[in-house]
This record gives sequence, C-alpha cells and structure tokens, in this order.
Amino acid sequence: MRTDLVAIILSLVALAGCVDEIPGNPEKVMDEYIRAIQKDDFKTLYSLNVKTARQKKYLSLTKIGDIQKTLDENYNMNLALYKSAKPGPDIGMRWGEKFFFTATSSFTIGSPYFMKPVGDDPVNADYEKASNILIPVTVTYSKLDQAPKVDGRKVKSARYDCVLRKIREGFNVTIYSHDDKWYFAGCSVDTSSITYFQKASGAK
Repeated sequence: MRTDLVAIILSLVALAGCVDEIPGNPEKVMDEYIRAIQKDDFKTLYSLNVKTARQKKYLSLTKIGDIQKTLDENYNMNLALYKSAKPGPDIGMRWGEKFFFTATSSFTIGSPYFMKPVGDDPVNADYEKASNILIPVTVTYSKLDQAPKVDGRKVKSARYDCVLRKIREGFNVTIYSHDDKWYFAGCSVDTSSITYFQKASGAK
C-alpha cells in the first residue's frame, strides 16, 4: 500500500511539473527568426511572423478567385513593406525588428516564460497563458553604424523582450495548450538594460 501511495505521489508531482511546460521549441523559432533577419531571408520571416503566417493560412482557405495569385500578391506586398521599413522612434512599427537584429550583431536567447494575464478573468487568463509567451534576447552590437538608436544615442547592448504567439483557432484553450507551433509577434526593449557606445574623444 505504501509503495502504491508513493507511486501516486510521484506521478502527481511529475504531472504538476508538466502543467507549466511550454510545448514545442519557441527558442528554436526565435533563433531561426533572428538569423533570417541577419541573412535578409524574407521567405523564412514570412513563414514565422504571426501576422503573415496567419494571412497565408486564411488566404489559403478561401474558395474565391485565384488562390495562388492572391498568396503571391500578399507575399509581395509584405516584402515591399519589409524593404521600405525605416528606423524610427516607434519600436512597435511593422518589421521594426530588422533594426534590432543587425547582420553583425551577436545575440543570446534566454528561457521563455508565460506572460502575466491582463485582468482577473480566469478564462482569459488561461487563453493568454496558452497562446502567448515572452522570450528575452540580449543583443550586442559590434559596429557603431549598424547599432540602433535610443534617445539619440547608439546602443552597444540591450535586452529585448520578444513575444511569440500561436495562430488563433477560436477560443478553445485546450487546442492552444497543446499546439506546439509558435510565431514571432514583436519585441520591446528593456530600457534599463541598455548600454551605449562611448562618445569618441573630441567628437561633437
């Protein structure tokens, strides 16, 4: 009897440890996305970005018109937006992440964690937990001319909190909690983590 009880307790402990386990491999998705930016590989970005992946999924399901033509037009429209994106003060701008992960920068991806739910609604909390995670990424810039600016100063290193999401399929939390497909949704900089390039002696 004691042996059975111990086995049950161990099983419950193991189950409890799995409750908060994040399915899939979000760190791999984040790594692939950053490397695609550094290589200017828009095809990969298009497949891993939550907005474009969602567009592609739903356009593929339509029964109206030439589906392949519609998909090609959507791809080319997003490619044009990506190429025309400019660095600016709005850190949440469309395709703005291409200025965070420059070709000569190095990066370290931290462990993913669940986002804190907004509000007290338990259903919404479960939904948010099942479909959103945060991954910290620390970036170091080796070249001054490729480093982003914050408050007019060139950043030497910074930590970005990046959001990965799942494509919505309605409000079935069970589906989300078992879905292992993650997509990049955006990043924001942790301003307290920023270090800057030192101004050269004599520079104005």
